Amino acid sequence: KQWYQRRVAITAGSCLFASIGFVFQGDTGKSISTALRCVVGDTVLSCPDQFPDVLLGKKREEYVTWIQNPQIWGGGIELAALAQHFATGQLPGSLCPDYSIIILMYFKCCLEH
Repeated sequence: KQWYQRRVAITAGSCLFASIGFVFQGDTGKSISTALRCVVGDTVLSCPDQFPDVLLGKKREEYVTWIQNPQIWGGGIELAALAQHFATGQLPGSLCPDYSIIILMYFKCCLEH
């Protein structure tokens, strides 16, 4: 049986991080978004073969500084880095039963802005 629960996530660029923070940590606040941005940066730095500069669109060190800005939206690169951190693969619904929560929260936030 599926159920849905509405949660308010912070906006202004951090709704993806807040949504993932809720799924994995039960928190949607600014602190979890900041922490997850750091996780993304650390993962990108520690896995240069998976996150080459050409994929990031800038030098790895520049990207790590850039993604710390709470106004910057997360996307596929950030999902991949967080998936690796949380050891869930690429986050398809079959591997992560709560993936639908991430999608619903993320796109609801996008539609409101």
